[in-house]
Amino acid sequence: MRAAFSLLEIMVVLLLASILAFFAFPKTDATLLMAANSLLEHISYTRHLALNDNLIYTHIKQTHSLVSRFRSINPNALIQKNPMWQIQFHLSGKYTFISYSIYVDTPRFAPTTDYDGRPMDGDIIAIGGGDRKCLSGYNNTNISDECKNNSSVFVRLHEVYGLENLRIESDGFCKEKRGARIYFDRFGIPYCNKERIRLAHSFKIILEKRGKSKSICVLPSGYAFLLQKGNDCETKNSYSL
Repeated sequence: MRAAFSLLEIMVVLLLASILAFFAFPKTDATLLMAANSLLEHISYTRHLALNDNLIYTHIKQTHSLVSRFRSINPNALIQKNPMWQIQFHLSGKYTFISYSIYVDTPRFAPTTDYDGRPMDGDIIAIGGGDRKCLSGYNNTNISDECKNNSSVFVRLHEVYGLENLRIESDGFCKEKRGARIYFDRFGIPYCNKERIRLAHSFKIILEKRGKSKSICVLPSGYAFLLQKGNDCETKNSYSL
């Protein structure tokens, strides 16, 4: 039986390990940063849509344009509860694992789709400015015809960037069974939960891969930024979009 490895063998193993580490870890850092920057940009885009899209309905005539596009929308319910743009995080599912959607959840005549809490046919899905792809983690099932097989891959953080986990740290009322979401009103103020409760504290999104992480903070003011290592969300010692 062999007693031990030779010094040369140990040195070869250490050299190979160093080479692997040199190529592996920078790649992890790079993809994590790319994922965080992409998500930060889309959070800011969601807020931009909320600030610039007139979704306030006070009279039935104002709903005609939207209802003509989506016949299933209940115009009277639009007046009672004005919709908001939201970014919803999907943390489970075979095809939606660690992805997100940017959309407006709309009231429908059918009880099964009335404010259903996920992007479905009849909801207003955001379109990316560059490639004109739908910004939805859902690509085929229960989604509008214009978005079927036309979903942006960059909202799929696990599939594109290899993310292993996404965690949310925020107010207790922001927690949902299968994910989380942030709404923005027409003044850019963020809310969470299906009941649209205004944030009392920071909404922190933590992206994780191979033991490393990047965090994004959304403050109660709506200001969103990438958190620098060693800081907390209240420090704001970072850059924003």
